[in-house]
Amino acid sequence: MKSNSILLTDGYKLDHRRQYPSGTEYVYSNWTLRSNQYFPEANEGVVVFGIQYFIKEYLIKQMNENFFNKPKEEVVSAFARRVNSFLGPNKVGIKHIEQLHDLGYLPIEIKALPEGTLCPIRVPALTFVNTLPKFFWLTNYFETLISTTLWLPMTSATSARLYKKELMRHAKKTGFADQQ
Repeated sequence: MKSNSILLTDGYKLDHRRQYPSGTEYVYSNWTLRSNQYFPEANEGVVVFGIQYFIKEYLIKQMNENFFNKPKEEVVSAFARRVNSFLGPNKVGIKHIEQLHDLGYLPIEIKALPEGTLCPIRVPALTFVNTLPKFFWLTNYFETLISTTLWLPMTSATSARLYKKELMRHAKKTGFADQQ
């Protein structure tokens, strides 16, 4: 069996839901490229790329195949076993996971810049918000998965853009840019 997709998060996020103030219903979050410190050539921004893959592969395909379409008892006990061995017996609980399985889908809304857009540093590339009050905890639950999934394609697309820009600069100097 593939990994239970509901476990694709950092260990410290497993129980964030109880750290929100009582009565929290909606959490609005963004995924923002905060710095180009390690990639100073990307001073104009980062190419948005990989968001559709992330949504289709992880939030739809893997969550359906490895969570929603599996028997509830199987995924909930796998969740409890993994979490209890990591944090201790019954520290996180399973009711919220059972409720999500019963719901049958991820109640989140994602807004994102179009793929291929040049996103300036410190501007959100995408935002998340839960659509049902009792699932406010989902908004930031997948943050680590988002970061680990999007970092490589966005870095690669940005590198490709910078290479193309440099090649075009040299092509113009030598007259090759005008030849089609």
